[in-house]
Amino acid sequence: MKNLCLFICFSGFLPALFAQPETEFAVRCPYPGEPDFDSTVVVTALSGLKMRDQPSFRGKTIALMPFAQKVKLLTLPRFNEPGDHIGEYSPDSIYGSWLKVRYGKQVGYAFSAYLGSTIKKMTADYHLLSANGSWCSDDSYVSKSYHFYGIFPEKDSTWVRRSVEPVFSVHWTALFGVANYGKIKVRGRQPLFLIASRMPMPEGEIPATNRRGYFSGNPAVEQPFARETIPASPWIFEIKPFLVENDHLMRHTRLTNRHTGQTQALVVEHFPPDQIVWEGDLDGDGVMDFILGRFQDIEMTWYLFLSKGAPPGQWFREVSRYIFSGCC
Repeated sequence: MKNLCLFICFSGFLPALFAQPETEFAVRCPYPGEPDFDSTVVVTALSGLKMRDQPSFRGKTIALMPFAQKVKLLTLPRFNEPGDHIGEYSPDSIYGSWLKVRYGKQVGYAFSAYLGSTIKKMTADYHLLSANGSWCSDDSYVSKSYHFYGIFPEKDSTWVRRSVEPVFSVHWTALFGVANYGKIKVRGRQPLFLIASRMPMPEGEIPATNRRGYFSGNPAVEQPFARETIPASPWIFEIKPFLVENDHLMRHTRLTNRHTGQTQALVVEHFPPDQIVWEGDLDGDGVMDFILGRFQDIEMTWYLFLSKGAPPGQWFREVSRYIFSGCC
C-alpha cells in the first residue's frame, strides 16, 4: 500500500458532532507527494460509518466507526476501461462502492462515499464555497457552530440568501491514476455559491448588480466586461503591473471608486484575480461586496471581499479564499 497512488478530495461540508473538544474542522485534500501521505482515511459520516461483514448494505454491522476516526484502507474500488468507478447507489441515493478497511483489530467493508483523508480545524469567520465549480481538490468544511447559506439567482434578476443544508457525494476515478473527488450540493435547486458564517445572516433578497466579466489590463483575456445593471456599482476593477526588486514584474488587482478616484490594491500576486464572479451586499451595510476569480492552469481561486470590518483607509478586506481544481 506504500506505493498507492491515491488522493482523496472533498467539496462539501457537514455539521460536526464530535465528542472531543475540537469541534470545528476543514477537510483538505492531500497530494501523493506529501510526506504524510499514506493509505489512512478518515470517517466523514456525521453519525459514524458502519463496518459490515460483507460488501453490501444487507451485511451485518460489526462496528460503528465514529466521525473523524482514522481507518486503514485495504482495497480500492474497481474501474472500467475509461476509468469510471464501478459502484452502486446507497439507500439515500449516494453513489459509491465497498472498500475493505481495518479499524483497530477489526477488518470489514465500508462505503466509499463516507471516507475522507485529513481533518483540520476550521477557524475563519466566513468560508466561501462553490456549489457548481468544484470537481476535484476542494475543501470540505465541517462545524456545528457555523450557519450555512446559499446565494440564489431569481428569474427577475434579483438575488436571495437562504439557509441551506449542504450534502455531498464522493466519487472515484482512474482517469488520472487513482483519485477520489467530491461534489457539494444542497437539497433541491443549486445556488451560485455558499457562505459558512459564524454568525447568523438574514435570509431574503440581497441587492446585487448582476455584472460579471474580466477586468481591463488582463493581458491574456480580451472578453468584454458584463453590462452594468441596477443598482449601479461605484467600483472599477483593473489589473496593474509594477516592478519590484531586480526588475521583477508583479501585478495587482486594483479597485477604484468612480466617484472619488480613490484606489485600493486588493491582491498582489504573480497572477492576481482578473474577473468578477459576483457583486452584492452580503454583509448588509449598504455597500456592494464582491467575489473575484482567477483561473490559472487547472486551478480556480475565488476571493471573497466584505466592506464590514475593513482596515482604516480601505473599503474592503479579504475574508476568504476558496480553491478548486482538476485532478492531475
